[in-house]
Amino acid sequence: MKMKLKISSVMRKINLTLQFEDNDLIEDNVRKLINTVFGSAVIDVRTLPDTEELYESDNNYKALCKAKKDLQLKIDRYVNDKNIRKN
Repeated sequence: MKMKLKISSVMRKINLTLQFEDNDLIEDNVRKLINTVFGSAVIDVRTLPDTEELYESDNNYKALCKAKKDLQLKIDRYVNDKNIRKN
């Protein structure tokens, strides 16, 4: 009878945000570099819009950004609390 060895692996995710000039060639090269270096480990790559002007001129958008930041902090604290209890 063969036994299968179960290896428990803990995964780690790293989120990285880069900012560079608005240039399609640079963006394409960065995407190629990310895929070349990290391959199948890449979960998500997104191009984010420049929202600086919107943030400065739209109070509703500014309020949404604040709410998102506050909620993310609550989520991070919740996850950290659960992970501390688990260990």
